[in-house]
Amino acid sequence: GLQPHHLDVQRGATDATSIAVVGSHSGLSLGVSNALLEALDAQVQLAYFGHWAWCQNVENCQEPMALIFQEYQQDWAESEDFKNEEKYQKLLLQLSSFLQTEAPPDLLEADLLLCTRPFLFCWLLRELWPSGMQQVPMLHYYSGPLLFDTTPSQKTAVLEAFRQTVLSSDLDLMVSSSVLQSAWMLSMAHIAVPHVRPLATNLRGLYVPPKGQLNDIRALVLRSTWVGSIMAQAFQKVFGEMDADKPSGVTLEWLVSGKFLSYQEIADFHAAVFFPEQPDKLTFWEQY
Repeated sequence: GLQPHHLDVQRGATDATSIAVVGSHSGLSLGVSNALLEALDAQVQLAYFGHWAWCQNVENCQEPMALIFQEYQQDWAESEDFKNEEKYQKLLLQLSSFLQTEAPPDLLEADLLLCTRPFLFCWLLRELWPSGMQQVPMLHYYSGPLLFDTTPSQKTAVLEAFRQTVLSSDLDLMVSSSVLQSAWMLSMAHIAVPHVRPLATNLRGLYVPPKGQLNDIRALVLRSTWVGSIMAQAFQKVFGEMDADKPSGVTLEWLVSGKFLSYQEIADFHAAVFFPEQPDKLTFWEQY
């Protein structure tokens, strides 16, 4: 009931519904895929493709599409526009070659594609899909900038593709993670997209509050680019000096870039400290 187009989803021959999950960030995709599993009254087989960011969550660090996406996205913000344009042309060749020659049936013959950020990659899947293969219905779920990692030369085409996907595709359903996300999309593409919060169904019950008196509290400072700033260094120093005067207190562990902790390891801390340095990360606060 989220869009006016009828989705003619052809079920596979087996009893299980096969869902190929495509995206670049495993945390977002896990939240969405687990919410989908909670909602579906069916046996489901999931396969993950492209999730190079914290690939440990889905155990696909060496999956070909993950390596392609990682090469394209890594150091994006620090690269010049001309360098990113070169990377985009290389992405087209690599992704096309993968889809034409290497893509497994788990992707090409899935009953449903669940595609998360960025929209650029989901759009390219449609554009580069093997001509001899039937297009698969796609549920798009987005969090983050609509033009995430899109080169200047492609921005107009990607915005128009987004509009047309929402307005006229009978194989695509577009959903965002929050009211803020939908407002961004409306301001950029002049099209309204419904929002559904994933609500972190896969994390429920992991954290067990400690009982009794706490002599030492372990708090985790969650990952944020703010952590690398001068302001954060000053915070660390001041907090350390304040804590040094107490017989017991809070020990902060900083989850810096490149360090991976599983959800269970995160839940083993007594508390978490969160500094959202950009609006999209407020969805973390809403969901968790």
